[in-house]
Amino acid sequence: MKVTFLLFAAITLCACGGGLSDEVVDLGQGFMLYHEGTTSNVIVHDSYASGQAFIPCNVARYSYNDDYIVALQEPQRECFFDTSCYEYKSGYAVCYYWIVDKKDKRFYGPLSEQEFNWQFSKLKLPATLRKM
Repeated sequence: MKVTFLLFAAITLCACGGGLSDEVVDLGQGFMLYHEGTTSNVIVHDSYASGQAFIPCNVARYSYNDDYIVALQEPQRECFFDTSCYEYKSGYAVCYYWIVDKKDKRFYGPLSEQEFNWQFSKLKLPATLRKM
């Protein structure tokens, strides 16, 4: 009886995901990357409240150090965060870049590749952050 119950519990947990597919990555200074499946990854500060900046779905690649986060976003129309506060100048079919100043909690984005390169240079970010 006990073995049957344990087997049933194990099968139920595996079938329902058991929370195994979701992951939270600590990016430092309160910033987190939330993996909610394969196309619903966001970066937010742990003190996020409605109206504050965040990087919406889908964060495809990222790099970070003690001071900054750099991310490549493949925008999604459907996201568990409201994306209506962002304007995607070139539509949803292209990728956008983001830079987050962790100290000031300032988000630069969504940026085109040209805008990203300009902002990257302006902020004098280290080349190691380009390795996403």
